[in-house]
Parts: sequence; C-alpha cells; structure tokens
Amino acid sequence: CRCHRRVTIQVEAFEDWQPGEGRYDIVMSATAFHWIAPEVGYTKAASVLKDSGYIALFWNMPPEQPLTGFAREAQAVYRDVVPEWGDPRDRPSTDERITATEATINHTGLFEPVQVRRYPWVIDYTTEEYIRLLNTYSDHRSLDEGTRSRLFERIGDLVDGAYGGVVTRPYLAVLHIARKRAF
Repeated sequence: CRCHRRVTIQVEAFEDWQPGEGRYDIVMSATAFHWIAPEVGYTKAASVLKDSGYIALFWNMPPEQPLTGFAREAQAVYRDVVPEWGDPRDRPSTDERITATEATINHTGLFEPVQVRRYPWVIDYTTEEYIRLLNTYSDHRSLDEGTRSRLFERIGDLVDGAYGGVVTRPYLAVLHIARKRAF
C-alpha cells in the first residue's frame, strides 16, 4: 500500500488499539476476527467507522467437498498422531461457519445486512512450503514439540512419497462485508 498515501496500516491487537479521533472508511481483518470477542470487535469496528464505512472480514476455508486424495490421507495421519482433535466431519461445515458469521454480524444491529462473497482458488505447495504453512496454524503451534514434529514428519513423508513433493490444496476465500448502519 506504499503507493496509496492515504492508507495506513496499524499492527496491534484490535482490543488494545486506541483509534484516537479519526474515523475510517473500512475495518478489515484477514483470518483473525474470530479471535476477538464479538461484543468487543463489532462494537469497536462500528464505533471507528465513518457513517459510510464498511467492515470487511476475510477467511480462507476448505471448500465443501468430500475428503479425497491428499485430504483423506492427511486426515488418517491426524487421527493417528493427534486423535484428540477428532474427525473434521464432526465439526461445523464451511457453509455452517459462513452462515454463523453472517448471523453474528447481522445480529449486532450495527451494520446493514451482510453480503457474503466466495472466491474459490487452489495453490500448489512443496513439502517444505506446506509444513511451513501448517506451522502458522494456532492449533498446530500449540502442540507439544514432540507431537508437532511427528505430525510434520508424517505429513511431509506423505507429500514426498505419495504426491512427488507437491500437493495441491483447494481453498475458498470468503468475504463478509457490511456497511455501517446509519442511526
């Protein structure tokens, strides 16, 4: 955003951020807003937005599809190494999570009805890139070192052995965007 002189990026915990007197066109969060208590996050976002401002929340999620190929084989590794995580099919589906976020935002009454946009995409990861990605996930990072090392070794062996060192992962980028409600 360097070429956009009016764009400022402030890196800080949203709960701790002191916005001052300014009002903003947009409050945007990528794959993080779920960590903020809804009663804090949505209220604060609305309070710092201009009357014409928007909240825009992005997440990358797995697309709704049956587990096949790499995803199915990786789940077998997870069941073996971290069985306490359970079966992902027992968790809310992507569609249920999208609908729940939409309902939460709408329920605040602070924003006009949410618009949801979905953008499917795919990416190829080498073994090293994929393990690096896994190491950014909070649930993976919170594993004890031994379990995390075993998991990463087994996933790496799977990518190297069965997939020639490259795995293709589908994603669904989801945007929830809503204009601040005028009062």
